[in-house]
Amino acid sequence: MEQLVWYKTMSDFDKQRIITDKDQILKLHHNQTGTGLSVELSNEYGDYPLVIENLKLSFERTFNESHDLFVAGNKKFEILPKETVKSDLLEVEINQKELYLKLKVKKGQEIATLGSSKDRYLVDDLSNTDTIYYYGIKKVFIRKSGLLKQLCFFGDSLTNQGYFTNQIVKRINHSNTGWSTFNCGISGNRLLFDSNSKSLWASSFGQAGIKRFENDVFVMQKPQVVIFFQGLNDLYQPGNESPINELPSAKQLKNALIEVTRICKKHCCILVPCTLPPFKGVSKQGKNWTIEKEMIRQEVNQFIRTLPNCIDLDAYVVNKNDCQLLSREFDSGDGLHFNQSGGYKIGNYIYKKIKHLL
Repeated sequence: MEQLVWYKTMSDFDKQRIITDKDQILKLHHNQTGTGLSVELSNEYGDYPLVIENLKLSFERTFNESHDLFVAGNKKFEILPKETVKSDLLEVEINQKELYLKLKVKKGQEIATLGSSKDRYLVDDLSNTDTIYYYGIKKVFIRKSGLLKQLCFFGDSLTNQGYFTNQIVKRINHSNTGWSTFNCGISGNRLLFDSNSKSLWASSFGQAGIKRFENDVFVMQKPQVVIFFQGLNDLYQPGNESPINELPSAKQLKNALIEVTRICKKHCCILVPCTLPPFKGVSKQGKNWTIEKEMIRQEVNQFIRTLPNCIDLDAYVVNKNDCQLLSREFDSGDGLHFNQSGGYKIGNYIYKKIKHLL
């Protein structure tokens, strides 16, 4: 049975397209063994076919020994705009926890369908170490016996950046190989509204979380646990490059969380909701924090704390002298995002809270 062992949601980086000028070499980390491998490749936001001239798998970064991956028996293939394709199963023994994929592509292509991660534990572009963006590979499947359980991370940039999520993955990989994980975080993503921003990054913010949740998380996957961490952009963005009339009420956010709970229950999945951290510190960069927004955040957090399996992340990361500020221990410097060391601490904190579920 082919089972999902690696998956990262792709985004539409229309204004930040990568122009291919050399082969892309990705190092991917997973925690499974098996007897075969296939990958899913994505061009879901492309305007033109993505031409793959050759796709190779190796278990060493030098590619001294490698295996060709085919699509419908072809070494060279195209991924049509708005489409994904799955490679044929490669019969190969998988014993190493790191694998390397080399995508030889037609030069000069503009690629808008990109994945991203600031933390490089699960994915690293060895061909371009200056960027956090990569293309092509969306999922990895390994053929193995025994059914894996799955844990999904769902959220915005705080999930997508990979700091706290990858730390949880490391802990799981070291202690419990019966689980695989995948990340459905999209930077800039809101729970209630589609992208509607003057930001240069607006196209990558994606469809509202409440719209994409079931499709991204459950249609092709069957996770037993979802760590849900979304809603902060619904407060942060309005009045800051997004229309202020899109600032939701606490009731609207709570109703969306009730719907998320319903969807998880429908799929017999355990929801682990996280409270929203403070963001007053970003006000120095624009008019994006107000008392009204803070009151909404506090009311929503009070509701989240009543939900089963809640992780009170707000209480863990808050500045002890001002509950409206993110603690410097976790602050990347913008008052909103986590730094690497802080993200790792958050990951350890969450892992301890969910360990009994695994």
